[in-house]
Amino acid sequence: MEKLTVEPIQLEQLESNNNPLQSGLWANVKKGNGWIAYPFAITIGAKRSTLLVLVKKLLLNYSIAYLPYGPEEGFYHPELSEKLTPLLPKGVVFIRYDLPFGNTQKPTNVKVLKESIQPEGSVILDLTKGYVEVSKSYRQRAKRHIKRGKERGLEIFKWEGDEATFEGWYRLYRQKGVEKEFSPRTSGYIKQFFTYSGEKCRAELYCAAYQDKLVGGIVLLKGVSSALYLFGTSKNIDKVSPAYLLQDYAIRELCNRNFKSYDLHGISGEGGRGSHLAGLDQFKLSFGGEKVVRHPSFDTPLKPLLYYFYSILERWRMRRYRGSNRDS
Repeated sequence: MEKLTVEPIQLEQLESNNNPLQSGLWANVKKGNGWIAYPFAITIGAKRSTLLVLVKKLLLNYSIAYLPYGPEEGFYHPELSEKLTPLLPKGVVFIRYDLPFGNTQKPTNVKVLKESIQPEGSVILDLTKGYVEVSKSYRQRAKRHIKRGKERGLEIFKWEGDEATFEGWYRLYRQKGVEKEFSPRTSGYIKQFFTYSGEKCRAELYCAAYQDKLVGGIVLLKGVSSALYLFGTSKNIDKVSPAYLLQDYAIRELCNRNFKSYDLHGISGEGGRGSHLAGLDQFKLSFGGEKVVRHPSFDTPLKPLLYYFYSILERWRMRRYRGSNRDS
C-alpha cells in the first residue's frame, strides 16, 4: 500500500476538484452554523489532492469532525483517520465520512450510519455532448412538462441580485416547506451561498415567472466544470410544473458554458435507504441522466463510549427531521 501523508493548508488552497461541498464557499457558509474548517493536502504516492474537514463543538471540549463528499475518488486510505486525528482538536469524538459518488473503495472496521447525511443516490447528467444531444435523452414526462410550460408562456430568467425577487422566491420555498412538512433553510443561510461565491465555486438562482408572477426557482452551485442542484421550489400552473422548465434552462446554460456534468443531487438509495427522497426519483430521472449510488455515511469512533451515547441521540433526531419527503 502506498504511503499516505496529510498536511494542513490554507482555506484558499482548497482545489475542491469540482465538488462544491469540498470548497472554500461551503466552508464559509457552514461557519455560520458553528463548523470550523480544517483544510488539508493529501498525498498518496505520486497523487495529490486537497481535503476539507469540518469540526463542530458539542459540549465542553468535545467535538465532531465531518468530511462532506471527501476525500475525492481514489484518496480514501485506511490510515486517513489515524493521520487526521493529531491534526484536529483533541476532543473529537469521531470522524464522519460521506464519500463522493464514483468512489469504489469499501471501508472496513467502521460504523455505517442507518441514514446517511448526504444522499446515497443521485442522478448525474453528462453534458459533454452538448444540449441538443442531452435533451434527446429526456423522458416523455420531462418533455411533456417542458412543452406545456412553453405553451403557457412561462418565462425563465437568471436572478441578478435584487432583493424583491429573492424574497419572492424565498416565500415560495417557505410555503412549500409548510405544505410538504419539511424544515426550510433560513433566508440568511441561503444568501450566504451568493455572498461567498468566487471563481472556484459560485451560486446562481434561476427563476420562473407566469404572467409577471414568480412561480418557482432553483439554486445551483457551480464549480469549474461541474454543477450541483442545491435548492428548489415551484408552484404548479394549470397542472404544469415549472420545475421541469427550470431544470431544462439550467441544463442549456451549463452546456452553453461548456460544463462537463450536472448533479441533480439526491434520490433514494439502494435497499430502501434514503426513502425520504423517493418522491424525487421520477422527477430527477426524467432528465435522462445516470443513476449513481455511493457508499453510506460512516464513522470512525475515536472515543467509543461518548460515541455510543451520541449515536443514540442522533438517530432520534434524524427520525424527527426526516419524517416526510422533500420536494423539488
